Amino acid sequence: MDRTRLTDRELGMTHGAGGVVDASRSGLRLDPRMPFDTWKALGARIKVRSDPSSWWLGDWLVFGRRQFGDRHKEALEVTGLDAQTLDTFAAVALRFEPARRRENLSFQHHADVHTMPDATQDHWLNLASRNDWPKTELRIRIRDAARTASNPYDGQLLRLSLKVGAQAERTWREAASRTGLRLEDWVVKVLDAAAE
Repeated sequence: MDRTRLTDRELGMTHGAGGVVDASRSGLRLDPRMPFDTWKALGARIKVRSDPSSWWLGDWLVFGRRQFGDRHKEALEVTGLDAQTLDTFAAVALRFEPARRRENLSFQHHADVHTMPDATQDHWLNLASRNDWPKTELRIRIRDAARTASNPYDGQLLRLSLKVGAQAERTWREAASRTGLRLEDWVVKVLDAAAE
């Protein structure tokens, strides 16, 4: 893992305690002793970074919300980004703990699947990683899969009959409901994913 150790001095800060940061391409780990002003100044420094900065800003925001509550909003303007962009960074960082982030995929790959259930996220990210898909290819594949799920038969119909217990049916229906699909479409989607 490509790690960068940033010290207070490298970040242009003079605070000694709580200013050490471990940063990698897929995340940012902050010292819980970091004072608010140091955290705020760090946000200003992060904004000049490129690709990893989306992860870093997301982790920075999640940390600020947890550590400083509503007070974290005072620091958001230092990033120069709009609230919606910052909310997206935080939402994606929150959905993907650093261990689930794919180092060889961009932040945008992760953002494109962050609203999906974990297993579906992992499915798409694994495919993108294994096949070296750029983010546009991932989007096309997801869109095509959604189109197929909404019309899975393409004129051909295979009728399956399953006997399952009441608990299994409830569990499956709840899972289908969480993805916004009818049970029948969800079953097809799950079987297609398993076949891949």
